[in-house]
Amino acid sequence: MRMSVFGFAVAAALFFSAGAHAQAPPVEAFGGVPALGDAAISADGTRVVAAASRDGRPTIAVYDVDQGQPIYAASPDQNNELRSVGWADANIISCRSTRTFRPGEVLPENFRLQGGPGRIIFARDSVIDLATGRMRALVTGGETAWADQGSYLVAPIEGDPGFGRMVGRAPIIEAQRRVVYRVNLTNGEARQALVRAGEDTIHYLFDARGDTIARTDSDEQTNRWRIFVYDAGGQDRLLLEGENATGSPIHIVGALADGRLAAMDEDADDQYYVMYAIDRTTGAREVVFSRPGYELSEAIIDPWSRQVVGAEWTETEDLQHFFDPALQVAYQGLGQHFPNGGAKIMSWSRERAGPLVLAEKGPDGG
Repeated sequence: MRMSVFGFAVAAALFFSAGAHAQAPPVEAFGGVPALGDAAISADGTRVVAAASRDGRPTIAVYDVDQGQPIYAASPDQNNELRSVGWADANIISCRSTRTFRPGEVLPENFRLQGGPGRIIFARDSVIDLATGRMRALVTGGETAWADQGSYLVAPIEGDPGFGRMVGRAPIIEAQRRVVYRVNLTNGEARQALVRAGEDTIHYLFDARGDTIARTDSDEQTNRWRIFVYDAGGQDRLLLEGENATGSPIHIVGALADGRLAAMDEDADDQYYVMYAIDRTTGAREVVFSRPGYELSEAIIDPWSRQVVGAEWTETEDLQHFFDPALQVAYQGLGQHFPNGGAKIMSWSRERAGPLVLAEKGPDGG
């Protein structure tokens, strides 16, 4: 299997080149390597989008793997903190940023936040059309976008080119629930989709075609949570329910290749987070992956199918395990290239070939 281990230490120079098509100078010209925040390979495996920061300056760049040349570079607002990048469509990249405000900078007059916080953090997804170079922030709230603090983009969508799904606050300002929108990635227009939801829905799961497969409801007043699955025709069905001191439900992270739901939750001894598989018909669950003595930090999601394909955890360094055989073989082979460890698979193409690898050495940022 070919690996895209072309090295961000070299490619980092393109992040700060004069233009999108300029020849990247050697990395030594910059006195070091900028900190790599995230990177993702395109569906066909020919391009890489990367997010980096140096001296507090966020930068996004797209690199042509076969030609060895940068094809796009941009620096977003330096007041934003760039969190992640990805591919929303064949020629549209996505990025997620956060920014801290004082409440008075964003809230309408006479509005106050509960608890009176001195700072609030807004997270926003944006898309960049590589054909035009235009960046557009995506919101679901229209004139009340200030209230849409928890929205997030789900893309790409198989069979719906040029569109994504967004989860955001319901149009009625008093409503707390999250609803689903179909968003145009070119002009940013978001229209609410016809998806059954509850009054206290906080999270949705989607398949590759953008259809809703599950949702999570959580009642802050009673601390009771419920997990629903969606059957044929979009009909929702209660699968699991429970309650705890905070109302926080088990964390449904996606679907496994066999169709069962994957969830992160504490083990039987309430000590470490493990991954469970949950039967979509009966709700029965069993542990599918754990690391005795260690806590799983997150599930690894395939960006194209949205299936859960592995898990990550930390021992002396960050480690991964993949359920997909090809990705697991590729991961196990990283030791040949990086005998000192510190390497991980960040991304892969739609065919799960040519994985993109990040290797870190001390404080060099990757």
